[in-house]
Parts: sequence; C-alpha cells; structure tokens
Amino acid sequence: MRYLLVLPLVLLFIVGCSKSDREAINGTWSFYELKGQDGKAMYSSDKEEQKKITDKMVKEQLAMYAGAGIDEKMIRETFQKQFDAIGKVTFTFDDKGKVKVAGNGADKSGDTESKFTMDEKKKEVVIKSEDREMKYTYTFKDDKLVMKGTAEEFTLIKKN
Repeated sequence: MRYLLVLPLVLLFIVGCSKSDREAINGTWSFYELKGQDGKAMYSSDKEEQKKITDKMVKEQLAMYAGAGIDEKMIRETFQKQFDAIGKVTFTFDDKGKVKVAGNGADKSGDTESKFTMDEKKKEVVIKSEDREMKYTYTFKDDKLVMKGTAEEFTLIKKN
C-alpha cells in the first residue's frame, strides 16, 4: 500500500528528468541509414548492409555501364568511396538554432551552416539554408534520430 504513495513521486521524477526534443537534438550526429524516396536503402553504416546495397546496385546497373567500359570492380569501388564519404558526414545541432553539416575532410568548402527550428507538437524540423527550406518529420529511437522528408528518409546516430 505504501508503494501507491511513492509511485506518483517516482513518475514525477522520471518526467522531470526527461529531455525535451529540442534539448535531445543538440550535439553531433552522423548517418546511420539513408533511404531514397522509394524507401530503398541507399546507405547504411553497417558493412553487411553496405554489401547488400552494393550487390543490388551492381546487379541493376552493370549491364548499363558495361558499354562504357565500366566493370563490376569499378562500380564496387565507387560505391565504397561513396559509403566512406557519407559515413564521415556529421550534423551538429546547437542550442542557438543552427545546424552545421560537415564532411569531416580537409576541404571545408562543402561544409554548410543553416538555421533550424523545431515544432515538438508536430514533430517537425525545418532547416533553412540560403537557397532552400527542408521540412522533416522526426522521431527519436534510443540514440537515433529518424528524419523523413518528401525525397528521403535518413537515420542519424548520436556521436559521443
């Protein structure tokens, strides 16, 4: 019977300690998974999934590129380079409403910084760059942030 008196206090403590979405998004994230408009995986940080994606793309595209002198080995190497580049991209959200997207390479010319806003009730993030605005619905799952737009869906994983 005493636990009924303690339960509301424990629940109040748990609710009080949970972060808002705005606080949870702050920090640095990297790609975990990227899907195209059709929902098909285009990138995964998992090496086995990368192999499956590459195998599928080779099967679909080898005949098309064969006439141009591009063989399977070249296609696989190209995909691996793309996977490596995507894996280095980071998104850093700060408490001032800015998000920096960086490629983590020596050349910082491709890095961008944009403003972002969040609507926690609608579960929407809007990223505004100089020339465009991108709107995503979002969900948090453990240490991952899933963002779904009109043309893609990507999952980011929090970096420590």
